[in-house]
Amino acid sequence: MLYVHGLGSFHPDNVIDNAFLESLDIGTTDEWITSRVGIRERRTSLPLDYIRHTRNQEIRGCLEASPLSHLDFVERASRDALARAGITADQVGMVVADPGGQFFRTPAVANLLADRLGIRGLCFDLGTACATFGLQMHFLNQMQPEALPDFVLVALGSPISWITNYNDRNTAVLFGDAAAAAVVSPRVAGGFELLATSAGSDSSQWKKIQSPVYGHFTIDGPAVQKFAIQQAVTTAKAVLPPGEAFGNRAFIGHPANLAMLRMTVKFLEANEERHLHDIEKYGNTGQSSAPAVLAEHWDEFASGDEVVMSVVGGGLTWAGLRLRKR
Repeated sequence: MLYVHGLGSFHPDNVIDNAFLESLDIGTTDEWITSRVGIRERRTSLPLDYIRHTRNQEIRGCLEASPLSHLDFVERASRDALARAGITADQVGMVVADPGGQFFRTPAVANLLADRLGIRGLCFDLGTACATFGLQMHFLNQMQPEALPDFVLVALGSPISWITNYNDRNTAVLFGDAAAAAVVSPRVAGGFELLATSAGSDSSQWKKIQSPVYGHFTIDGPAVQKFAIQQAVTTAKAVLPPGEAFGNRAFIGHPANLAMLRMTVKFLEANEERHLHDIEKYGNTGQSSAPAVLAEHWDEFASGDEVVMSVVGGGLTWAGLRLRKR
């Protein structure tokens, strides 16, 4: 069992609202966007003038245009998680980060983050697009407790605006930037306890979601949407106790769009009032989405409350978690 001591998040300041996207004249309107994907705003580290003038057609330019690096994203979320957990960086003995957003192959993001924070211990990256946080937690949960230090920092950064084609209305309307982080322990009790995890892949469908190096994000929307809803439901049920209904547990899914989230909640027969998301304000923030939502609602849970997280992403890969507030 793992204990989650604190979750943190970060969203940059620049707001891409629907009016801005409409001003790009790419065949979209506020009404079109809200009716189809339910998103009103997204955040980006890129200057809006840069997006307006370049449409991000040459994505190498975003490295100079953004005042924040991918490492800045994960550092800010990590410091937020450490503060909420009430521990200092020198108490952390392992860092597991997400390689997404990096534009060079080595060293690992985890090594760079550990150096920034003053952490000494094993560092490595583990990622699989939008399902990354679930996979990271699943991986750590499978390890023998004695193989882990008292505290592990898990970090994810999602500067997805950097790989978004702002001439393509189908993807430009979806994505925003964010980061998230968690402090977990295999033996020191606190916060939430991780009750169950599940993960899997169908690699025969890898072509449906792609983000090549120095290339724009692409997705086969209709095919992925049907798969993602079905798999999100299956994955959420896989972490429930055998034979139990979803009941009044809180649900956090991957926010590909609001309609997909609501359809997943309907098929799970979950309580819509316990459906936690921030898609209207932040859009789809990739691997950071689901943990950032839990960070946002961290202080709202009472002892005994359960949360189920079910995320599906590129690979195609999925992961699920069930946590209980202590």
